[in-house]
Amino acid sequence: TPFAFEVENAYISLATIAALLAEIPNVRNLQRRNLFGVPDDVHMSFTYKDRACIVMEPFGDNSRYWIGPKEPTEDGVDIREIERPFREYQLPIFKRLWGDILSFRVPGLAGGQK
Repeated sequence: TPFAFEVENAYISLATIAALLAEIPNVRNLQRRNLFGVPDDVHMSFTYKDRACIVMEPFGDNSRYWIGPKEPTEDGVDIREIERPFREYQLPIFKRLWGDILSFRVPGLAGGQK
């Protein structure tokens, strides 16, 4: 059972991540990092089924956002309910093109966004 997942930050903004999370049942207490606060890899925190979860950018300069539990444990959280809206999210064409440019992808080649 997956306990976390990643999304490419060239294709999705933190505002979109927050909007998608806000629509998910069992997600509560969504908080975004203060823009002028202490620099941190964690951009958002939320509670999912009474478990503390985060949206972080590993190493503060990465091409992906990691979404999952703040403290992974043995009993883990099945995060598929959270991951589903991200997989189903349809990018506007201009965001897809911009993401392709930023990530050096050529549509139609292996590894490109569909």
